[in-house]
Amino acid sequence: MSSLWQGTDHLVYVKGTGFILPFTEEYRRYRYQDIQSLSVMPTSRVVLMVLYILGFLASGGAALLMALSVNDVGIGPVSLLFLSVFIASTVVFLLFFLRHIILGPTCRCHIQTNVKREIVKPLNRIHKANQAIDRIGLLVRESQKDLKAGSEEQPGGAVSYTHLRAHETEADL
Repeated sequence: MSSLWQGTDHLVYVKGTGFILPFTEEYRRYRYQDIQSLSVMPTSRVVLMVLYILGFLASGGAALLMALSVNDVGIGPVSLLFLSVFIASTVVFLLFFLRHIILGPTCRCHIQTNVKREIVKPLNRIHKANQAIDRIGLLVRESQKDLKAGSEEQPGGAVSYTHLRAHETEADL
């Protein structure tokens, strides 16, 4: 739901709330001159991995028990429906677990200004967060270099944005 957009002199953090589609959006603008720090803290993946494995085992076990309890008479339509639901949920838990492993370690990324410190939710994987921070860090240092030298900010022309997607590959950067 949330996204991070890179402009020429600022970042725009679009914070969406809702399920599947955003019901509301909140926009936060961070000028590069005002950013004090960008931090990445690794988080534990154990809880999610355990939940995926438990879901896989529970639904797989239920499907196995249901398949073993079928009489010689055959499978009724209700039993077939429940069996297919348990098999489908087993596959879904397995796919979520594999996706979690493939995407890599998780993290929490913060942006700090003199007013506020906020979690940037789109940057929730270490590899992608480090790439974005390297990219943003250059712009922050460049804009703050002018502040240290005491030069005035020149008024800008048109503003263009680059969307910092969580699923960009290294070739996209």
